[in-house]
Amino acid sequence: MILQTGFRTDIPAFYSEWFANRLRAGYVLVRNPYNPQAVTRYELNPDMVDLIGFCTKNSAPMLQKMDLLRSYGQYWFVTITPYGPEIEPHVPPKETVLCDFVALSEIVGPDSIGWRYDPIFLSDTYTVERHIQEFTRMAAVLAVVFSFCPKFAALVSAMPTGTIGGVSLILYGMISAIGVRNVVENRVDFSNSRNLIIAAVILVCALGFNSVGGITFAIAGVSINLSGLAIAAIAGILLNALLPGNDYQFDEGSNEPESASLRV
Repeated sequence: MILQTGFRTDIPAFYSEWFANRLRAGYVLVRNPYNPQAVTRYELNPDMVDLIGFCTKNSAPMLQKMDLLRSYGQYWFVTITPYGPEIEPHVPPKETVLCDFVALSEIVGPDSIGWRYDPIFLSDTYTVERHIQEFTRMAAVLAVVFSFCPKFAALVSAMPTGTIGGVSLILYGMISAIGVRNVVENRVDFSNSRNLIIAAVILVCALGFNSVGGITFAIAGVSINLSGLAIAAIAGILLNALLPGNDYQFDEGSNEPESASLRV
């Protein structure tokens, strides 16, 4: 039996304690929405339930209760969208949901979790263009984070070479294009030596370290490899923070999609 929990409400977000109690009790009572007098009892144990499906926008309340699900097959659809509290007042910020998504994937494994970017709501603020930018940024963040996950790396390596090549071409091409666009829209002054130095170091680090395979080091017995792109990104962030002459500041408290905010 497949138990789908997500068609009527977001159980992980709003009813995690109730669901945990049902798992402990070993059964759940379900009322038929078309016949309220009909109540069916379903047994909750790994011998009866092959898989439990979850659809959620906030997995955090369930993270401390995952031991109760250890014996069950699971699949999680986690929705992560760029909307603010004016659209979704009960959904945590996307940065928080992204972190919880990574934590959940480490528990259930990359083959038991999927990211949903829906619904796509269009308005003067949330335009098609903004959705493309936000989706690309979130995909880039998840790609960087999961690159440190051995299970995810194994999953990617099992994909056909042509598929990986196509995905990489589109993903990294869009990331590069958005980066160039941010530079243009923010009117970065390359006659300023500070900006020129940062850009030069980023380019040299990306190309130079990539040609030698990046940098590999170990932390707590775990071998970590930083590619040329990762080293270039770190170098750019550090130089931007350390070099004097910063002539701008990030926007605060605005819900408008400003290009200078560089929000992830």
